[in-house]
Amino acid sequence: MVDPSEVPSPSSKGGPIRVMLVDDSRVIRRVIRGMISRSDYNIEVTTFAIDGIMAIEALKANPVDIIILDVEMPRMNGIEAIPKLLEVKPDVKIIMASILTTKNADRSLEAIKLGAVDYVAKPSSSMGEGEKTTEDFERILLEKISIYGSDSGKPQKSSTDINSVQSKDDITHKISDILPRPGFRPQAISIGSSTGGPQVLFKVAKVLSNKHLQIPVFITQHMPKEFTEALAKMLTTQTGLSCVEAESGMKVQPGMVYIAPGGYHMTVKSVEREKIIKLTDGPPVNFSKPAVDVMLDSLIDAYEGRLLGVILTGMGHDGRDASLRLQNSGGMVIAQNKESSAVWGMPAAIVKNDIHEYVFTDDDMGEAIYRIAGRI
Repeated sequence: MVDPSEVPSPSSKGGPIRVMLVDDSRVIRRVIRGMISRSDYNIEVTTFAIDGIMAIEALKANPVDIIILDVEMPRMNGIEAIPKLLEVKPDVKIIMASILTTKNADRSLEAIKLGAVDYVAKPSSSMGEGEKTTEDFERILLEKISIYGSDSGKPQKSSTDINSVQSKDDITHKISDILPRPGFRPQAISIGSSTGGPQVLFKVAKVLSNKHLQIPVFITQHMPKEFTEALAKMLTTQTGLSCVEAESGMKVQPGMVYIAPGGYHMTVKSVEREKIIKLTDGPPVNFSKPAVDVMLDSLIDAYEGRLLGVILTGMGHDGRDASLRLQNSGGMVIAQNKESSAVWGMPAAIVKNDIHEYVFTDDDMGEAIYRIAGRI
Protein backbone atom coordinates (compact mmCIF):
# COMPACT_ATOMS: atom_id res chain seq x y z
CA MET A 1 0.00 0.00 0.00
CA VAL A 2 1.16 3.53 -0.70
CA ASP A 3 0.49 6.90 0.86
CA PRO A 4 -2.68 8.16 -0.91
CA SER A 5 -1.32 11.71 -0.89
CA GLU A 6 1.42 10.63 -3.28
CA VAL A 7 -0.83 9.17 -5.96
CA PRO A 8 -0.69 11.46 -9.00
CA SER A 9 -3.80 13.24 -10.19
CA PRO A 10 -4.05 13.04 -13.97
CA SER A 11 -6.28 16.10 -14.09
CA SER A 12 -3.34 18.09 -15.47
CA LYS A 13 -3.33 15.95 -18.60
CA GLY A 14 -4.94 17.38 -21.73
CA GLY A 15 -7.52 14.59 -21.91
CA PRO A 16 -8.65 11.54 -19.96
CA ILE A 17 -6.50 8.43 -19.65
CA ARG A 18 -7.98 6.02 -22.19
CA VAL A 19 -8.46 2.46 -20.95
CA MET A 20 -9.30 -0.82 -22.67
CA LEU A 21 -10.77 -3.61 -20.53
CA VAL A 22 -9.94 -7.13 -21.70
CA ASP A 23 -11.78 -9.82 -19.74
CA ASP A 24 -14.13 -12.61 -20.77
CA SER A 25 -16.39 -11.98 -17.76
CA ARG A 26 -19.14 -9.45 -18.42
CA VAL A 27 -19.63 -9.04 -14.66
CA ILE A 28 -16.01 -8.12 -14.08
CA ARG A 29 -15.96 -5.72 -17.03
CA ARG A 30 -19.06 -4.00 -15.66
CA VAL A 31 -17.68 -3.76 -12.13
CA ILE A 32 -14.31 -2.37 -13.22
CA ARG A 33 -15.94 0.09 -15.56
CA GLY A 34 -18.12 1.27 -12.67
CA MET A 35 -15.08 1.72 -10.44
CA ILE A 36 -13.42 3.89 -13.07
CA SER A 37 -16.50 5.93 -13.95
CA ARG A 38 -17.26 6.94 -10.35
CA SER A 39 -13.66 7.76 -9.45
CA ASP A 40 -12.22 11.27 -9.12
CA TYR A 41 -9.50 10.42 -11.62
CA ASN A 42 -9.57 11.62 -15.21
CA ILE A 43 -9.91 8.09 -16.61
CA GLU A 44 -12.28 6.78 -19.26
CA VAL A 45 -12.97 3.25 -20.50
CA THR A 46 -13.09 3.72 -24.27
CA THR A 47 -13.27 0.10 -25.46
CA PHE A 48 -13.38 -3.49 -24.27
CA ALA A 49 -12.60 -7.01 -25.49
CA ILE A 50 -13.43 -10.53 -24.35
CA ASP A 51 -10.18 -12.20 -25.46
CA GLY A 52 -6.73 -11.47 -26.84
CA ILE A 53 -7.73 -11.68 -30.49
CA MET A 54 -10.51 -9.14 -30.04
CA ALA A 55 -8.18 -6.91 -28.01
CA ILE A 56 -5.61 -6.77 -30.83
CA GLU A 57 -8.23 -5.72 -33.38
CA ALA A 58 -9.76 -3.21 -30.95
CA LEU A 59 -6.36 -1.63 -30.31
CA LYS A 60 -5.79 -1.17 -34.04
CA ALA A 61 -9.07 0.72 -34.31
CA ASN A 62 -9.08 2.50 -30.94
CA PRO A 63 -5.65 3.46 -29.58
CA VAL A 64 -5.61 3.58 -25.77
CA ASP A 65 -3.12 4.49 -23.05
CA ILE A 66 -3.75 1.57 -20.69
CA ILE A 67 -4.91 -2.01 -21.20
CA ILE A 68 -6.29 -3.93 -18.21
CA LEU A 69 -5.62 -7.48 -19.37
CA ASP A 70 -6.99 -10.68 -17.87
CA VAL A 71 -4.72 -13.74 -17.77
CA GLU A 72 -7.18 -16.56 -18.47
CA MET A 73 -9.40 -16.08 -21.56
CA PRO A 74 -10.66 -18.25 -24.44
CA ARG A 75 -9.10 -18.26 -27.94
CA MET A 76 -6.06 -16.18 -26.93
CA ASN A 77 -5.07 -15.62 -23.30
CA GLY A 78 -3.40 -12.55 -21.88
CA ILE A 79 0.13 -13.96 -21.97
CA GLU A 80 -0.16 -14.81 -25.67
CA ALA A 81 -1.65 -11.41 -26.46
CA ILE A 82 1.03 -9.21 -24.87
CA PRO A 83 3.66 -9.25 -27.66
CA LYS A 84 0.99 -8.81 -30.32
CA LEU A 85 -0.57 -5.85 -28.50
CA LEU A 86 2.84 -4.22 -28.08
CA GLU A 87 3.51 -4.77 -31.78
CA VAL A 88 0.38 -2.76 -32.58
CA LYS A 89 1.15 0.02 -30.06
CA PRO A 90 4.61 -0.26 -28.46
CA ASP A 91 3.98 2.49 -25.92
CA VAL A 92 0.72 1.11 -24.55
CA LYS A 93 0.91 0.22 -20.85
CA ILE A 94 -0.44 -3.25 -20.01
CA ILE A 95 -1.56 -4.02 -16.46
CA MET A 96 -2.35 -7.67 -15.79
CA ALA A 97 -5.42 -8.48 -13.68
CA SER A 98 -5.98 -11.95 -12.28
CA ILE A 99 -7.32 -13.82 -9.29
CA LEU A 100 -4.59 -14.03 -6.63
CA THR A 101 -3.38 -17.61 -6.91
CA THR A 102 0.11 -19.07 -7.14
CA LYS A 103 -0.52 -20.12 -10.75
CA ASN A 104 -1.71 -16.68 -11.77
CA ALA A 105 1.16 -15.04 -9.90
CA ASP A 106 3.57 -17.10 -12.01
CA ARG A 107 1.77 -16.02 -15.16
CA SER A 108 1.62 -12.36 -14.13
CA LEU A 109 5.38 -12.28 -13.59
CA GLU A 110 5.88 -13.99 -16.94
CA ALA A 111 3.70 -11.25 -18.43
CA ILE A 112 5.97 -8.61 -16.92
CA LYS A 113 8.97 -10.27 -18.55
CA LEU A 114 7.10 -10.11 -21.87
CA GLY A 115 6.43 -6.38 -21.54
CA ALA A 116 3.51 -5.79 -19.18
CA VAL A 117 4.29 -2.95 -16.79
CA ASP A 118 2.47 -4.21 -13.69
CA TYR A 119 -0.24 -6.42 -12.24
CA VAL A 120 -3.19 -6.10 -9.91
CA ALA A 121 -4.79 -8.96 -7.99
CA LYS A 122 -8.55 -9.35 -8.37
CA PRO A 123 -10.53 -10.25 -5.26
CA SER A 124 -10.68 -14.02 -4.87
CA SER A 125 -14.38 -13.95 -3.99
CA SER A 126 -17.21 -12.43 -6.00
CA MET A 127 -16.72 -8.79 -6.79
CA GLY A 128 -19.71 -7.63 -4.79
CA GLU A 129 -20.03 -4.10 -3.51
CA GLY A 130 -18.82 -3.36 -0.01
CA GLU A 131 -16.27 -6.13 0.35
CA LYS A 132 -12.93 -5.01 1.74
CA THR A 133 -11.04 -6.98 -0.90
CA THR A 134 -13.02 -5.25 -3.63
CA GLU A 135 -12.28 -1.84 -2.10
CA ASP A 136 -8.56 -2.67 -2.03
CA PHE A 137 -8.70 -3.82 -5.65
CA GLU A 138 -10.43 -0.60 -6.69
CA ARG A 139 -7.92 1.62 -4.89
CA ILE A 140 -4.87 -0.21 -6.24
CA LEU A 141 -6.24 -0.41 -9.77
CA LEU A 142 -7.02 3.31 -9.93
CA GLU A 143 -3.62 4.18 -8.46
CA LYS A 144 -1.80 2.14 -11.08
CA ILE A 145 -3.86 3.43 -13.99
CA SER A 146 -3.12 6.94 -12.76
CA ILE A 147 0.62 6.26 -12.42
CA TYR A 148 1.13 4.63 -15.79
CA GLY A 149 -1.38 6.74 -17.66
CA SER A 150 -0.03 10.17 -16.71
CA ASP A 151 2.00 12.02 -19.34
CA SER A 152 5.35 11.13 -17.77
CA GLY A 153 4.28 7.78 -16.35
CA LYS A 154 5.55 8.99 -12.98
CA PRO A 155 3.95 10.70 -9.97
CA GLN A 156 3.38 14.42 -10.13
CA LYS A 157 4.24 14.74 -6.44
CA SER A 158 7.66 13.90 -5.13
CA SER A 159 7.90 11.45 -2.24
CA THR A 160 10.40 13.67 -0.47
CA ASP A 161 10.05 17.03 1.17
CA ILE A 162 12.92 18.56 -0.78
CA ASN A 163 11.34 19.59 -4.08
CA SER A 164 13.33 22.67 -4.92
CA VAL A 165 16.55 21.07 -6.16
CA GLN A 166 15.38 20.06 -9.60
CA SER A 167 18.87 19.53 -11.05
CA LYS A 168 19.25 16.38 -8.99
CA ASP A 169 16.49 14.72 -11.02
CA ASP A 170 18.81 14.28 -13.98
CA ILE A 171 21.78 12.73 -12.17
CA THR A 172 22.89 9.48 -13.79
CA HIS A 173 26.32 7.91 -13.39
CA LYS A 174 28.14 5.60 -15.75
CA ILE A 175 29.88 2.40 -14.74
CA SER A 176 33.22 4.11 -15.40
CA ASP A 177 32.35 6.70 -12.72
CA ILE A 178 32.63 4.10 -9.94
CA LEU A 179 35.70 4.66 -7.83
CA PRO A 180 37.03 2.25 -5.19
CA ARG A 181 36.38 3.41 -1.65
CA PRO A 182 39.38 2.54 0.51
CA GLY A 183 38.46 0.12 3.27
CA PHE A 184 34.87 -0.41 2.09
CA ARG A 185 34.22 -4.15 1.87
CA PRO A 186 30.45 -4.84 1.89
CA GLN A 187 29.44 -8.16 3.38
CA ALA A 188 25.88 -8.09 2.06
CA ILE A 189 23.60 -6.30 -0.38
CA SER A 190 20.17 -4.87 0.41
CA ILE A 191 17.73 -4.13 -2.43
CA GLY A 192 14.40 -2.33 -2.02
CA SER A 193 11.85 -1.92 -4.80
CA SER A 194 8.15 -1.45 -5.43
CA THR A 195 6.14 -0.41 -8.51
CA GLY A 196 8.05 -1.47 -11.62
CA GLY A 197 10.58 -3.38 -9.51
CA PRO A 198 10.26 -6.92 -10.90
CA GLN A 199 11.47 -5.87 -14.35
CA VAL A 200 14.62 -4.34 -12.86
CA LEU A 201 15.18 -7.26 -10.49
CA PHE A 202 15.27 -9.65 -13.46
CA LYS A 203 17.97 -7.51 -15.09
CA VAL A 204 20.01 -7.29 -11.91
CA ALA A 205 19.68 -11.00 -11.14
CA LYS A 206 20.85 -11.98 -14.62
CA VAL A 207 24.03 -9.94 -14.27
CA LEU A 208 24.80 -11.12 -10.74
CA SER A 209 24.26 -14.74 -11.76
CA ASN A 210 26.89 -14.42 -14.48
CA LYS A 211 29.29 -12.75 -12.03
CA HIS A 212 29.04 -15.43 -9.32
CA LEU A 213 28.65 -12.95 -6.47
CA GLN A 214 29.86 -14.44 -3.18
CA ILE A 215 27.94 -12.35 -0.63
CA PRO A 216 24.24 -12.63 0.28
CA VAL A 217 21.57 -10.41 -1.25
CA PHE A 218 18.38 -9.41 0.58
CA ILE A 219 15.40 -8.11 -1.39
CA THR A 220 12.20 -6.45 -0.23
CA GLN A 221 9.80 -6.04 -3.14
CA HIS A 222 6.34 -4.73 -2.30
CA MET A 223 3.97 -7.48 -3.45
CA PRO A 224 1.59 -10.11 -2.03
CA LYS A 225 2.70 -13.49 -0.68
CA GLU A 226 1.79 -15.46 -3.80
CA PHE A 227 3.83 -13.10 -5.94
CA THR A 228 6.97 -13.08 -3.78
CA GLU A 229 7.02 -16.88 -3.88
CA ALA A 230 6.62 -16.81 -7.66
CA LEU A 231 9.27 -14.10 -7.97
CA ALA A 232 11.85 -16.19 -6.11
CA LYS A 233 11.15 -19.23 -8.29
CA MET A 234 11.20 -17.28 -11.54
CA LEU A 235 14.42 -15.44 -10.72
CA THR A 236 16.05 -18.82 -10.06
CA THR A 237 14.77 -20.60 -13.16
CA GLN A 238 15.17 -17.74 -15.62
CA THR A 239 18.40 -16.11 -14.43
CA GLY A 240 20.26 -18.95 -12.73
CA LEU A 241 20.69 -17.01 -9.50
CA SER A 242 19.90 -18.95 -6.33
CA CYS A 243 16.85 -17.17 -4.91
CA VAL A 244 14.49 -18.26 -2.14
CA GLU A 245 11.52 -16.75 -0.38
CA ALA A 246 12.83 -16.17 3.14
CA GLU A 247 11.67 -18.21 6.12
CA SER A 248 12.27 -17.70 9.82
CA GLY A 249 15.28 -19.64 11.05
CA MET A 250 17.11 -19.73 7.72
CA LYS A 251 20.87 -19.46 8.06
CA VAL A 252 22.24 -16.88 5.65
CA GLN A 253 24.56 -18.37 3.05
CA PRO A 254 27.01 -16.57 0.73
CA GLY A 255 25.82 -16.07 -2.84
CA MET A 256 22.16 -16.65 -1.95
CA VAL A 257 19.31 -14.21 -2.59
CA TYR A 258 16.60 -13.91 0.06
CA ILE A 259 13.25 -12.32 -0.85
CA ALA A 260 10.96 -11.01 1.88
CA PRO A 261 7.60 -12.83 1.72
CA GLY A 262 4.50 -10.74 1.17
CA GLY A 263 2.70 -9.96 4.41
CA TYR A 264 5.80 -10.22 6.63
CA HIS A 265 8.79 -8.05 7.44
CA MET A 266 12.15 -9.73 6.86
CA THR A 267 14.89 -9.12 9.42
CA VAL A 268 18.35 -10.59 9.96
CA LYS A 269 19.98 -11.19 13.34
CA SER A 270 23.55 -12.07 14.31
CA VAL A 271 23.63 -15.20 16.45
CA GLU A 272 27.18 -15.95 17.52
CA ARG A 273 29.01 -16.16 14.17
CA GLU A 274 25.96 -16.82 12.04
CA LYS A 275 23.33 -14.59 10.47
CA ILE A 276 19.77 -15.86 10.94
CA ILE A 277 16.63 -14.67 9.15
CA LYS A 278 13.59 -13.83 11.25
CA LEU A 279 10.18 -12.90 9.85
CA THR A 280 7.99 -10.57 11.90
CA ASP A 281 4.27 -9.92 11.70
CA GLY A 282 4.29 -6.31 12.86
CA PRO A 283 2.23 -3.45 11.45
CA PRO A 284 2.97 -1.98 8.00
CA VAL A 285 5.80 0.53 7.85
CA ASN A 286 5.60 3.29 5.24
CA PHE A 287 2.27 1.71 4.23
CA SER A 288 4.19 -1.45 3.30
CA LYS A 289 4.55 -5.00 4.58
CA PRO A 290 7.22 -6.13 3.89
CA ALA A 291 9.02 -2.82 4.30
CA VAL A 292 12.47 -1.89 3.06
CA ASP A 293 13.21 0.23 6.14
CA VAL A 294 12.58 -2.70 8.49
CA MET A 295 14.82 -5.04 6.50
CA LEU A 296 17.62 -2.53 6.05
CA ASP A 297 17.61 -1.43 9.70
CA SER A 298 18.17 -5.03 10.80
CA LEU A 299 20.91 -5.55 8.21
CA ILE A 300 22.78 -2.46 9.40
CA ASP A 301 22.88 -3.93 12.90
CA ALA A 302 23.71 -7.47 11.76
CA TYR A 303 26.52 -6.41 9.42
CA GLU A 304 27.64 -3.35 11.39
CA GLY A 305 27.10 -1.05 8.43
CA ARG A 306 29.24 -3.06 5.98
CA LEU A 307 26.48 -3.01 3.38
CA LEU A 308 25.62 -1.84 -0.09
CA GLY A 309 22.07 -0.47 -0.10
CA VAL A 310 20.19 -0.31 -3.41
CA ILE A 311 16.90 1.54 -3.91
CA LEU A 312 14.99 0.83 -7.11
CA THR A 313 11.81 2.15 -8.72
CA GLY A 314 8.72 2.53 -6.55
CA MET A 315 6.18 4.94 -5.12
CA GLY A 316 6.64 6.45 -1.68
CA HIS A 317 9.82 6.73 0.36
CA ASP A 318 10.25 3.29 1.91
CA GLY A 319 13.95 2.74 2.50
CA ARG A 320 14.84 6.42 2.85
CA ASP A 321 15.21 6.56 6.64
CA ALA A 322 17.24 3.35 6.95
CA SER A 323 19.40 4.37 3.97
CA LEU A 324 20.32 7.57 5.80
CA ARG A 325 21.30 5.47 8.81
CA LEU A 326 23.34 3.21 6.54
CA GLN A 327 25.12 6.18 5.03
CA ASN A 328 25.93 7.50 8.51
CA SER A 329 27.19 4.04 9.50
CA GLY A 330 29.77 3.98 6.72
CA GLY A 331 27.81 1.93 4.19
CA MET A 332 27.08 2.89 0.60
CA VAL A 333 23.72 3.68 -1.02
CA ILE A 334 22.96 3.72 -4.75
CA ALA A 335 19.67 4.45 -6.49
CA GLN A 336 17.92 4.02 -9.82
CA ASN A 337 17.72 7.08 -12.05
CA LYS A 338 14.52 8.92 -12.92
CA GLU A 339 14.38 8.12 -16.61
CA SER A 340 14.48 4.34 -16.19
CA SER A 341 12.18 4.20 -13.13
CA ALA A 342 8.54 3.29 -13.65
CA VAL A 343 7.86 5.49 -10.61
CA TRP A 344 10.58 7.80 -9.33
CA GLY A 345 9.42 7.95 -5.73
CA MET A 346 11.61 5.73 -3.56
CA PRO A 347 14.83 6.54 -5.45
CA ALA A 348 13.88 10.23 -5.57
CA ALA A 349 13.69 10.22 -1.78
CA ILE A 350 17.28 8.97 -1.76
CA VAL A 351 18.67 11.31 -4.42
CA LYS A 352 16.97 14.51 -3.30
CA ASN A 353 18.05 14.00 0.28
CA ASP A 354 21.69 13.41 -0.74
CA ILE A 355 21.71 9.89 0.67
CA HIS A 356 23.13 8.35 -2.51
CA GLU A 357 26.68 7.86 -3.71
CA TYR A 358 25.76 6.87 -7.27
CA VAL A 359 22.67 6.83 -9.51
CA PHE A 360 22.39 4.29 -12.33
CA THR A 361 20.00 3.23 -15.08
CA ASP A 362 18.15 -0.06 -14.74
CA ASP A 363 20.39 -1.53 -17.45
CA ASP A 364 23.59 -0.60 -15.56
CA MET A 365 22.40 -1.43 -12.06
CA GLY A 366 23.48 -5.08 -12.01
CA GLU A 367 26.99 -4.34 -13.25
CA ALA A 368 27.25 -1.41 -10.82
CA ILE A 369 26.30 -3.63 -7.88
CA TYR A 370 28.95 -6.14 -8.86
CA ARG A 371 31.65 -3.51 -9.40
CA ILE A 372 30.99 -2.07 -5.93
CA ALA A 373 30.26 -5.22 -3.91
CA GLY A 374 31.79 -8.06 -5.89
CA ARG A 375 35.42 -7.28 -5.30
CA ILE A 376 35.89 -8.70 -1.82
